[in-house]
Amino acid sequence: MKLRILAITMILMTAMMAASMTTVESPGTFEKFGSRVDDIIFRVAGSLSGEATDFEAGNIDFMDWAVPADRIDAWESNPAIILEDYSEAGWYEYDINLQMWPIGHGSMRPELGELGGAAPTADMGWAFPASWDEGHYWIDDGCQRCQDAKMFRKALASLTNRDGLSSAFPGTLSPMETFIFPTIGGWEDPAAPTYPYSIANAKSYFDQGGFKDYDNDGRREYCKHVAERNAWLPGQPAPADTEEIPDIQLWSRTDDPPRQLAGELMASGLAACFIATDYHGGTYSTCTPHAWKAYDYHIYTGGWGWATVPDMYYECWNSEKDIYPSTDGDNYNRYHRQTYDTLSYDFKTSATSAAALPLCYQCQQVIHDDVACIPLYTMAGYVAHRKYYKVGVVGEEQYGGLEWQGFVNEQGFGYYGGAFGFSSLNAHPAGYERGGTIRHGLIDIPAKIDPLDSESFYEAQIISKMYEALIARNPLSVADYIPWLASSFTEGTWVNPQGDTCSKVTVTLRPNILFHDNHPLTPEDVEFSYQYKKAAMAVAESTVLKEYHSCVIDGDTIQIRYNSTSFLALSWVAGTAIIPKHIWEAYPPKLPGDPAVPGSWSFDPEAENKLIGTGPFRAYKDGIVGKLDISAGRDYIHLSANPTYHRELIRPDFVNSDIQPVPDGTVDIDDFGMVIGKYGDAKPWTDPTWGPITDVNKDDFVDVDDIMETGARYGLTGCQSGYPPGYA
Repeated sequence: MKLRILAITMILMTAMMAASMTTVESPGTFEKFGSRVDDIIFRVAGSLSGEATDFEAGNIDFMDWAVPADRIDAWESNPAIILEDYSEAGWYEYDINLQMWPIGHGSMRPELGELGGAAPTADMGWAFPASWDEGHYWIDDGCQRCQDAKMFRKALASLTNRDGLSSAFPGTLSPMETFIFPTIGGWEDPAAPTYPYSIANAKSYFDQGGFKDYDNDGRREYCKHVAERNAWLPGQPAPADTEEIPDIQLWSRTDDPPRQLAGELMASGLAACFIATDYHGGTYSTCTPHAWKAYDYHIYTGGWGWATVPDMYYECWNSEKDIYPSTDGDNYNRYHRQTYDTLSYDFKTSATSAAALPLCYQCQQVIHDDVACIPLYTMAGYVAHRKYYKVGVVGEEQYGGLEWQGFVNEQGFGYYGGAFGFSSLNAHPAGYERGGTIRHGLIDIPAKIDPLDSESFYEAQIISKMYEALIARNPLSVADYIPWLASSFTEGTWVNPQGDTCSKVTVTLRPNILFHDNHPLTPEDVEFSYQYKKAAMAVAESTVLKEYHSCVIDGDTIQIRYNSTSFLALSWVAGTAIIPKHIWEAYPPKLPGDPAVPGSWSFDPEAENKLIGTGPFRAYKDGIVGKLDISAGRDYIHLSANPTYHRELIRPDFVNSDIQPVPDGTVDIDDFGMVIGKYGDAKPWTDPTWGPITDVNKDDFVDVDDIMETGARYGLTGCQSGYPPGYA
């Protein structure tokens, strides 16, 4: 009798406890619920080869990188390893600094003086227009020094040995002449300027720019007087006003073998052309501060993991993306051309992809003629994961040797994934609906775990498991978007106060989503996130928030309004993760202070134990939600599964009338009986038959919540696959 009264009471609560669910996975698909494991551990190797060794030893289940060329054959023949094809959403490049002479026509630092090109000389007949910032050097076709620096860059482009890179790492690199990578193929201009590898061509470009060995000392100098340098012949006295060329500051990543070789090849090519380099090899944490913080590099072997839209031609080289003296500008090539600014903004604000395409072509024409940056390659080949759960792990013995199921090879992102990573969300040991630990490799140490201030790929791999956006990309078809924190979305337009027609995205927030500390997610959290992150110039998201205007809230429906019309609007929403207002509102947004002091923001959520989002994993240590479990050396990071993640994976119909673990299509008294029979069980997953069933809400404990979840669906039919009808 008491049981039936409870069931009737629970039926009345159904409307308050709606949950969104999806069908069970099959090969080539993905699940929208999770996480399917109890824990995720990130293990930092310090190098690609070290990470590959960790993988071979079974210390990690998958890598954050493509399979290295020297491991492909062995891993293909290893029955304990699964390989699948991969083509990266991103690229690698020679970053070049256009504010540093002689790659650019000036120096960003006046203290370097005349040799650095701190100011255009009077006899060039050119000066800064009053409207331009004199802390940045702009390319002007009437400026001889601009044109000479451009010849220097064309020489660098001619020294780019893509074939040498590809042959050294067979089956893993796809050479690129533009920044359009294969995942977003169709945007590449076939007529964009290219520069075949040629030492002879490079020497010719150096000569055309006035960079010759005038004093026969085995090192080129610069002469700014065009007539004199053109008339000069080897063996003659050097022309007047020749300048020594400063050593080229070349920073080469040694933690990534292809980029290490790229740096060595460029240094060798420059030496063959009598250009001296100051070569620096180092890891990510050693090299990147010179490119992103101090901006004191000439060449850096960089790389971008990108979204699946071609907006790099605005985001990387429009002059407003150079935020010097602030750090971490996307345009750290520091490219400035007034006509390009107009062109790239028109491209970004095109209403449709069809309208954007010819403008994207024009952007490529200008960028690659000016050689603002030099594309190298994108990663291609394979990604890998372990086929079996590691044997002999204390406390995880029940999973040892079981096959992993649920890995998702995301288009453009492999197993490490974009957004939160569907492999981390979906993977689980065979036979267990949930359980175990997945171990995720990282090449480099995360410096800072912060949804606003973190900037590296390695940090993003961790943060993306805790924070998420309103919509996501379909991992198997990245041109398509799917609802996530939102149950639905539509694109449209609105008219801003200036009378302009602009983009808007309207979303309906899903019910019953909780932050990790059990505060409900509300429309006000969405509005706060957009306003706060824009004001704070969030490092990873300033791009997608640049055009944000406002939110209009109507119940659970939110209009996200932008200041321009753009075919990119959905990508902006997908790129904006939501933060909790009740945590962050106590810390007003503040821009970085001293550019030389990393992390000079007003709030450090890692230090304050406030890493709290809505994502499938949470920071949890010592019973404190929001406290990150991280080693002193930051080479081990542990996150726990979010037990209330989207209220997903709720399967209350789990037995037939014979009390067998087979759904009979109706949530009835038999299902209640089984939950009550397991009431009070902690860690029920050790029983692989009934544990995954009776722990309905997947919080590792069979309690009144599981009874309530079952009651909320009492009498529902059509649940043979485990889900109420009408959910997708």
